[in-house]
Amino acid sequence: MRTLQDSTDFKFVVKEDHNYGPFLVSVNGVAGRTEDRTYWELLAEFKNGTTFRPDVGVGCFIPFPQQRVILKFTKY
Repeated sequence: MRTLQDSTDFKFVVKEDHNYGPFLVSVNGVAGRTEDRTYWELLAEFKNGTTFRPDVGVGCFIPFPQQRVILKFTKY
């Protein structure tokens, strides 16, 4: 994501949490809010269209080649 941020208009903000590691706070100026129960969800998609939620956070996830990374603004 940092490489993408350095080479395009894509922007993100990460907050370091000592219990959980890096936490994605905002993407392109849109931030999750506790009051609205919104957050950025990390998903990945295989070439066959199967989507899954990685079992690691944004700081540790390494996508496979040809895998699509999805940052989904969602509610809990």
